[in-house]
Amino acid sequence: MTDLLYYKNAYQVDFEAKVLSIDQLKDRFAIVLDATCFYPEGGGQPADSGWLNEVQVMDVQSNNGEVIHYTEKPVKGETVRGKIDWEKRFDFMQQHTGQHLLSQSLVRVGKYRTVSVHLGESYTSVEIDASQFSDQEIYSVEKMANDAISNNLPVNTHWVDPSEVHRYHLRKPPPKVEKVRVVEIKGFDASSCGGTHVSRTGEVGIIKIIGQERIRGHVRLLAKIGQRALDDYDKKIRLIQELNRMLSCGDDDIPARVNDLENEVRDLSRELARVQGELMETAAEKAAHNARTIADIEFISSVFEDLNKKAMKSFLDPLLAKRNRIVLIINKDSQQLNWMIGHSLKGELNLNLLVKPLLPLISGRGGGQPELIQGGGSNPNSIQEFITEFEKKIEKELKKNE
Repeated sequence: MTDLLYYKNAYQVDFEAKVLSIDQLKDRFAIVLDATCFYPEGGGQPADSGWLNEVQVMDVQSNNGEVIHYTEKPVKGETVRGKIDWEKRFDFMQQHTGQHLLSQSLVRVGKYRTVSVHLGESYTSVEIDASQFSDQEIYSVEKMANDAISNNLPVNTHWVDPSEVHRYHLRKPPPKVEKVRVVEIKGFDASSCGGTHVSRTGEVGIIKIIGQERIRGHVRLLAKIGQRALDDYDKKIRLIQELNRMLSCGDDDIPARVNDLENEVRDLSRELARVQGELMETAAEKAAHNARTIADIEFISSVFEDLNKKAMKSFLDPLLAKRNRIVLIINKDSQQLNWMIGHSLKGELNLNLLVKPLLPLISGRGGGQPELIQGGGSNPNSIQEFITEFEKKIEKELKKNE
C-alpha cells in the first residue's frame, strides 16, 4: 500500500520515499513507492506530473492501493526525492473545487443534477440532466458560485464511516466503500470525492461559464476557472483592443461596425460576380471563334488563372447552349488546378471514360455525369499535354462512331 501524502496535505510539493518496485515495460518503467505526493488519474481529474530525482514522471495511475509512477527511465537508489509540478496541481485544485461550487449552484438554481464531469487541460465541463439552459440561469449559477468564492468558505475533508455520511447531506449518493471521503465546503456543499482541493473557496479566484453544448440529450456547460479565467479574460481584452484599432470604433460599436462590413462585402461580392460573369461570357464568345473542328463537332478549350468554380461555369454554360460542342476549361491557381468538361452532342458520349485514363498526367481526380465532369489536380505543368491527349481521344472516339 502506498501512503497517499496528497490526502494529508494537497499543498505538499516534494517528498522523500522508498522504492518498493521498478518494472520495465515495453517503452517505459512502472515505479511503486512507499509514499507519494503524486495524484493518480481518477474521478475526472488528470494525474499529476513532476519528477522522481531527475527523471520525469509521464503518468500516474492507481491499482489496488498502489500508486504507479510511469517514467521513460528507471530511478537509481533505494530512496527517491519526488517533486510535483505545483502549477499544474494548483490549477486542478482550482478546477475541482470550482466544479463543486458549480454543481451545487446548479442544484440550488434549478435542481439540476450533475451527470458527469471532465477537468480538461483548457476548460472544465459539467454535464447536467437538462435539455436546455437559459442565459438567465447561467448568470444566476455564475453569481451564486462566485459569491461563494467571495465568502472565502473553508473547504474541509473528512473520512467518514458509511453509517455517518447522512450527517453531511451529500449532493449525490456516496460509493460503497469502507470509508467515504467527504469534501465539505462549509455551509454550501458536501460531496464524496477523491480529488485534490484548495483549503478555502477564495483560492478558486473566479468562475466563468464560456459556453454550452448538447450531448446525449443533456446540456454540457463549459467553464473557465481560476487562473484560466483570468488568462482567458486577458486574451479577449487584447482581441477587443485589436478590433477597436482595426475597426476604428469603441467596444460597444463593434457588432454594428462588423454588420456594416458584412453588408459591404456582400454587395461587393454580388457586383464582382456580375462583372466576372460578363467577362466570362465575353471570353466564351471569343473562345467559340477559335474552336477546332473535329469530325462534325466543335472542340473549345481555354486555360485561365485564379477563377472560382462559379466563374468557370459562367464560361462553360453559354458555350454548351449550342449543339455539337465539347468544351474544356482549366483554371490554374499556384500549384493546383481545377477543370470542367462538358458536351452538347446529340449522340451519347461518356466523358468519364475518356478522361479517367488521362488524369494521372495532371495528378488529378474527379468525375461526374457522362455529359459534364469536373475535378482538380496538382500538376499544372502538364496542362497542355492533358488537352492534347484529350483531343486525340475525342477524335478517335468520334471516328469510331461514324
